[in-house]
Amino acid sequence: FFLPYIINDPLLRYSPVGKIKSHNVVVDIRPIYKNKIEFKDKKSEKRLIVGIDPGTEVGVSILDIYSNPVLLISKRNIDRDEIVSIISKEGKAIIVATDVNPIPDAVKKIASKFNAILYIPERNLTLEEKQKIVEEYSIFHNIKVDNPHIRDSLAAAIKAYNNIENKLRQIDSFLRRLDIDIVDENRLYDCVIYGNTVSECIESEINNILKKEGEEQINTNNNIKNVHNKIIEFNDNQIRKLKEENLYLKNQVSSYKKIIYNLLREKEDLTKKIDEIKLQVNKDLERDRKV
Repeated sequence: FFLPYIINDPLLRYSPVGKIKSHNVVVDIRPIYKNKIEFKDKKSEKRLIVGIDPGTEVGVSILDIYSNPVLLISKRNIDRDEIVSIISKEGKAIIVATDVNPIPDAVKKIASKFNAILYIPERNLTLEEKQKIVEEYSIFHNIKVDNPHIRDSLAAAIKAYNNIENKLRQIDSFLRRLDIDIVDENRLYDCVIYGNTVSECIESEINNILKKEGEEQINTNNNIKNVHNKIIEFNDNQIRKLKEENLYLKNQVSSYKKIIYNLLREKEDLTKKIDEIKLQVNKDLERDRKV
């Protein structure tokens, strides 16, 4: 039995929820006020890589996980909430990048809004580096970038993508081999972005599927078996590639060892010749003195 709570606050009075209580429990429910209505759709699930160039004029470059341009924009006098809103309209940022080190506080705070990973270059990117990165990208994607703030933010986003590209493509390759629709690819991408290996992320996703199967009592044994087979195939291919790479590197090491050995022998021969020449020169000098 609940007793109604009399709401004295005029802002809360017409809210559909308020405070209710009984002799055993008190529930205090309060609304959160926002200056705009927020809607969510499938687009909000799209994973994004975002480069930001903060300042009076802010550059924001948004790429998808295939490095395709989603939005390249520059605006003056906008606050963090507006930047977050711009990004949120396109999807969910999983990496937020900048072209400078240390990273600006504004970029840190925007990344924290999405719980995104920060990409920070080892050092500030030079103007020449940024121009080259953006020029190559622009030619490939047939776009034109004239604004320096968009250029800087785009260069940061591209560098962030390049840093994680190999893992993303491994996930993409694995997903293409599957002919079932039970793997949450966004969860796989998130898992990899947060520093886990591809194999760990795939194994985790399979465990989630098995857990879901147990909870919902869905008969997906054939699908699960298919996924396991795909994982085994994927891991076998990875192992084979690593073995091939290992063999190649061993051959390279062996080749370099031979080169080093030959160079050391050559150095030894040259040292002997130099010593012989020095000895002969000293003899000649001594003979000349006597003369």
